[in-house]
Amino acid sequence: MATRGKSLSERRKGIVLNGSSQRNEALLNKAKSNAIKKSLEKHGLEIYDEKVLSMSEVRENLINVLPKEKFSAEFDSAKTNPDGGILYIKNKSGEKFPILVSETKNQESEGNAIERVGKDIRVLESRMLGESIFPYLVFCQGEGFKEGKSHLASKLFGMSLCRGANKLNVRDVGDNLKAPSFFYQGDTWSVSKMSELMERCIDISIKYYLKKYGGKKNFIRKAG
Repeated sequence: MATRGKSLSERRKGIVLNGSSQRNEALLNKAKSNAIKKSLEKHGLEIYDEKVLSMSEVRENLINVLPKEKFSAEFDSAKTNPDGGILYIKNKSGEKFPILVSETKNQESEGNAIERVGKDIRVLESRMLGESIFPYLVFCQGEGFKEGKSHLASKLFGMSLCRGANKLNVRDVGDNLKAPSFFYQGDTWSVSKMSELMERCIDISIKYYLKKYGGKKNFIRKAG
């Protein structure tokens, strides 16, 4: 039996959602650019902006942190693509240290945008294993987050390890327990607010690495 195709209203809704997602990504990346500029001025370290995180990079980190364990290279070519990419600083040996991973999710009354974040969380947790921070920010907006839509807010509460939303959770809880930083509201997030939160996340992350790894002298400074 042939399956029924999507109705015209369903197709139109999909077009609207895709358009909203693209606009939100553009705003997210503008906020990220602003945060990078201010962080370069503040810390004087070169910041590297990469679009994807490869599973080979994740596996290499796991091997470094857990050298007695065995990890498969079967899916080394697989990649995770956060909406805002991944920002790093590098030491003089070329090692990369993540300082910000950012996403934007538009969730209507129905949909699975938030559930999809869960898969990225596990990958990023593995990449950050061995460090005591988790610089992962997710900006959520849409009908599903307007006042009274508690079922989605409760999902974020659980995914944040009960630390709550609308606040930065960059530093680990206890022994390497990592919680994402979720921010949600019904309206679209402004560039200025996202940039402010990104800048704070970058600041916390850089200060953590400098303290752990011997200060600025061991990291690549910005050109010029």
